[in-house]
Amino acid sequence: ASGLVLSFGYSGAIIGPLVGGRILDITGSLDPSLLVLSGVSIAMAVIAFKLPETGNKTSGKNL
Repeated sequence: ASGLVLSFGYSGAIIGPLVGGRILDITGSLDPSLLVLSGVSIAMAVIAFKLPETGNKTSGKNL
C-alpha cells in the first residue's frame, strides 16, 4: 500500500510543477496555480476523511 501512495505522490511532484508553469505561462500570474493547488488539497482532504477506517482495532493499554 505504501508503494501505491508513494507513486501517486511522486507523480504529483512531477506533474504539479509542469501544470503550474503552464498556468503561469498562460495567465502571467501564480494566483490561478495556487487556487488549483488549494482546490486539489481540499478535495484530497475531503476524500481522506470519507474513506472508511480499516484494520484491527487495538485497546489503548497496549500502546
